[in-house]
Amino acid sequence: MEKTIKRLLLSKLCLAFLILTFALPVWAGSVYYVKSGGDDNAAGTSDGTAWAHCPGLTGWTGSAILSNSDIVYFDSGDTWTGSSGPLLNTTAGVTYDGSTYGSGTRATFEMIGGGGTGNNVIFLDSSNVTIKGIEVDMGGYSYSGISTYGATSDISNILINDCVVHNSSMPTNPMQWNYAIFVAGTYANVDVDTVTISDCTVYNIGHEGICVYPSGEGRTASNINIQRCTVYDCGQDGTSHPHCIYLTNDIDTILVEDCELYGGSPNINIGNKASGDEPDNITIRRNIIHDATGTGLVIGANYDSTPLNTTALIYNNIFYDNSNWSIFITRDLTTSNIQIYNNTIYHNPSGIGRAFEINGSAGTGTPIVLKNNIFYSTSALTVMKYDDVADEALVDHSNNLIYSSGSSNFYEINGVNYSQAEVKSSWDATAENTDPLFVSVGSDNYRTGAGSDAIDAGYDLSGTFTQDYYGTTRPFGSGFDIGAYEHPRPKPPTGLRIQN
Repeated sequence: MEKTIKRLLLSKLCLAFLILTFALPVWAGSVYYVKSGGDDNAAGTSDGTAWAHCPGLTGWTGSAILSNSDIVYFDSGDTWTGSSGPLLNTTAGVTYDGSTYGSGTRATFEMIGGGGTGNNVIFLDSSNVTIKGIEVDMGGYSYSGISTYGATSDISNILINDCVVHNSSMPTNPMQWNYAIFVAGTYANVDVDTVTISDCTVYNIGHEGICVYPSGEGRTASNINIQRCTVYDCGQDGTSHPHCIYLTNDIDTILVEDCELYGGSPNINIGNKASGDEPDNITIRRNIIHDATGTGLVIGANYDSTPLNTTALIYNNIFYDNSNWSIFITRDLTTSNIQIYNNTIYHNPSGIGRAFEINGSAGTGTPIVLKNNIFYSTSALTVMKYDDVADEALVDHSNNLIYSSGSSNFYEINGVNYSQAEVKSSWDATAENTDPLFVSVGSDNYRTGAGSDAIDAGYDLSGTFTQDYYGTTRPFGSGFDIGAYEHPRPKPPTGLRIQN
């Protein structure tokens, strides 16, 4: 009995020790401050002893080094400049924060000369790094803003949050390839894994905006999240790849959500340049994709004719006013699985494209699933186009709404046009072919109004997702609505009393 009591007491003591141990704060490393007028040879541990630079930043003259879990705060009202890249070489495990300390909005890293392919302003060459609240101004020169370009070993666990990257060029003679935010390896056998790019703004970029692009065999990028970012006006130098977001080659498990993308051509491109290195497990959801200078979303673009083996889930997005196509799919997709659900497309083009087109695909099977989408077009062209009968046969479609205010022809297969009535009689009996009654096109409000045939007319996709663009639970009513929004219904009044 006494031994049993001792064992119980010992167990309780061990448990108390473990609880106390795990309750203790984890050592967060050292905190350093950097501001204009500071002293690199000071302690750097307070505003009064702040450095003028930090280890790895151009101009550093001190002897200190940074270690894992350190935090470097840059004064949010100050600017650091450089005429060659990189301006900042990061250290593994360190957080670089430009928005917490000082009275400004973000610390600014500005280039005042130099540039060229492979030149980065902030070079991510190490793991477990956070870049937060920093503005990168490339000064009109050819730089990549925040980039892993040139990394010689594997990198993982990167956070790029609340940064602004802008104002780069891409000279065409000689051609200099650069990106606002670049994720992926550029050397053989370099893998980049687990990167989050959140709440960032990218604009006025000579080449591409946010780019996930392993540049050849033996390089991969996996588990990349691009969330709540605004990317616009890319390809300002008239280059051949002015994408807002480019997802290409050997990448796996990529999420693009809650972003606004405009002024690119296309705004999103999913494809591959290296034969056999395909993007896989791509999710594009709840984004606003509009006013592309070319196409809203391209799937399959590359430089050869090999089949594209990719999986992509594209749902609850809003497309409007893209100059050419809203969604354009090309290549042999026989071995792909592309699911396009509950998107709202208001297609008011200035160019030649359709709201939805498949061009150049081949093979058998149904690698494209098209359900619950609204395709509305103001163009004199057809709303949807399949370049040949085989292309149309690739699509498993149901419960879509197709409508045109600019043409009597609603869809086209192999050069043959079909009318509004034939949407239901010839193409798909589950489809709708009437005006979706958007609330206010002039205010870019693409909710369906009362009386729309899109309400409760969708296919049940609750096994895949259960919310609309705004997070409203689907279905709200007797069935899924067609389009990105679930139609709101007035709630019955509460608290009523019957008075005599």
